[in-house]
Amino acid sequence: MQMIKKCGEYPGQSSIVFIPMIDQNPSDDTCIYSTLMCVSEYAKRFNVTPVITFDQPLWYKTNQIIKYSQRTTI
Repeated sequence: MQMIKKCGEYPGQSSIVFIPMIDQNPSDDTCIYSTLMCVSEYAKRFNVTPVITFDQPLWYKTNQIIKYSQRTTI
């Protein structure tokens, strides 16, 4: 890592924040969309880049929701 990072100011220690589990059906579009919106709001509030992990079927469905929401908001 020292060979990759250029010398300079230390960016600070990273941190991880766990958001509470959501007790809903994970394949429900509304649940997925509300989760993405909630994570997005947390990220804006704390000025950070969110990282979300999914299994492959849920990732696919999430991408479909994102694509649909981008088409309808334009």
